[in-house]
Amino acid sequence: MDYNALLLTTTEIGFQLLKNGAETYRVEESLTYVLKAYNRELTDINIFAIPSCVIVSFTTTAGDSYTKQKRVLNRSQNIDRIIQINSLCRYISAHHPDIDYINQNLRHIENSKRYPYKMQLLANCIVGFVFTVFYGGSLFDAVIGAVIGALLQLNSSLLKRFRMNAFTTTVFNSAMIAAVAILAHKLGFVTRYDSIIIACYMLLFPGVALTNAARDFIAGDVLSGTIRFVEALLVATSIALGSGITLKLLL
Repeated sequence: MDYNALLLTTTEIGFQLLKNGAETYRVEESLTYVLKAYNRELTDINIFAIPSCVIVSFTTTAGDSYTKQKRVLNRSQNIDRIIQINSLCRYISAHHPDIDYINQNLRHIENSKRYPYKMQLLANCIVGFVFTVFYGGSLFDAVIGAVIGALLQLNSSLLKRFRMNAFTTTVFNSAMIAAVAILAHKLGFVTRYDSIIIACYMLLFPGVALTNAARDFIAGDVLSGTIRFVEALLVATSIALGSGITLKLLL
């Protein structure tokens, strides 16, 4: 067996899982199952993962040790890809396919299309509309909330072209939400601008990051839990900063 190829492929699986927002325990467990599919030739399998890095290490029966690490610089949340990679790991564990088959499937998953842009716009509109009603806004307030949800998606796409970091992007997005809601109120279009602002901030709130941080803490992965918690705290801080500046200027 080509152990270098196995090492590279296994590390790439972990990288793709982390890149798409998988939990730390899921990455370590999945990679362990992949390597154990070849347990007749491998011993001393060790996987270490944090949100920004994955390290894969194993020793062959001949006594040769192999180790590789890969940094994860940019992460997003794509549950569909995580599910697909998990399914691939289960297939590897059950059928022990060759490395070329695994790499081919990984490339297929990596190149798979995300939800269409129009679908993302629609989802943002629905969230803005529903949460505005939930937080006490009128139906017309909810319509403005839906419009702001669509503007948020458009603004995020525009800021990505300038390659801004996540903190700066969230500051601009939160400021935009507050500014449009307050201006709509001053023009007499809405009555509860506060409900609209809170509703649209739900699109920015790091709920998944907080949940994963709690799960990492419970599982004993204190380092990963701390990293995810600090990331969520930074997102919350950027939301507060953007909204605070806008409210100070316009109210």
